[in-house]
Amino acid sequence: MTYQICNLTRCADVRVVRVEAYLPKFLEWIRYKVLSLLGDSLTRCEASIESLGVRLDNLIARLEARKNAEEEDDDRVDYNLSKETYVVELRREKVEQTVSLTPIEFYGVEETMVSATLERSLKDTSTIGTSGVS
Repeated sequence: MTYQICNLTRCADVRVVRVEAYLPKFLEWIRYKVLSLLGDSLTRCEASIESLGVRLDNLIARLEARKNAEEEDDDRVDYNLSKETYVVELRREKVEQTVSLTPIEFYGVEETMVSATLERSLKDTSTIGTSGVS
């Protein structure tokens, strides 16, 4: 039994010595494989990042152009609104001037309207006749 144990130990020692000899080469090979895979992945990622960077640049340019266009539209709307407000204000002032007649002026306007209506009515009656047929 002692002989067998010694053989196993010697065998294990030989294996350990072999592993010790090959371990640095094995680790170097693993590093090379892993680093080459990482290098390939990094190259692909760089290409993606560059294309995404271009896309982001285009997106930023489009957003800035849209913002400028919206500002121009806002300025145009403000101008149109101020123009409409001015026109409405003029009409309101004109209506206020018309409405702010004194009672005597208002009576004169009302009387003129009534007399013009009566004259028109008499003229229409004489033209059409009593039968209603012209």
